[in-house]
Amino acid sequence: MSPTSVLELAKTGAAEDLKSEMRAQADSSLYYFAKVILGYDRLVDYLHLPFCEHLQSTQDTRKRGYLYPRGHFKSTIFKAYILWRVTKNLNLRVLGVGEADKIACKNLRDIKWHILNNEIFRWLYPEVIPEDINKTKWTDNEILLPRKRSFDESTITMVGVGAKHTGFHYDLVGYDDPIGFVAAQSSPEMESCIEWFKMAPGL
Repeated sequence: MSPTSVLELAKTGAAEDLKSEMRAQADSSLYYFAKVILGYDRLVDYLHLPFCEHLQSTQDTRKRGYLYPRGHFKSTIFKAYILWRVTKNLNLRVLGVGEADKIACKNLRDIKWHILNNEIFRWLYPEVIPEDINKTKWTDNEILLPRKRSFDESTITMVGVGAKHTGFHYDLVGYDDPIGFVAAQSSPEMESCIEWFKMAPGL
């Protein structure tokens, strides 16, 4: 069933069984969530399904790393994974790290788009949607979604390597291409990055 068909059925009020089925499938499968709910239809079963399944099965593991060539949708799955984890626990505090603030914030823009504009996502996860983004934290690098507990940290924060985040604590820290080609060729840049990473577990 196409996204358009799903939405048309939803408008009739006769889609509760379908909604329950799709939500259960999305909750249990990161790959389904990314490809069907978020519409990342260029993901393929032979590569991205095992990638997503490994992410799921090891989500309680403190340190994991994945190396894929450019153009293999690592960042796509990174964004999907963050949003998928948040839908399962709105009290989660997530920090996403990129090479620079500007690059990291690009990932958050996509997540924000789904929250505000993806009709299937909004239909399946109404509890995630803020009533008014003007009355919550909604900036280029942070968003605060509805939750039942109060923390200093937002729900999702995106920063570049080297950002000062002393005193903040996160439940999930993810890195998406934190070291670029130029930085990798510079010894001072690499030393600075290494020192920052040594401090990262204390965030």
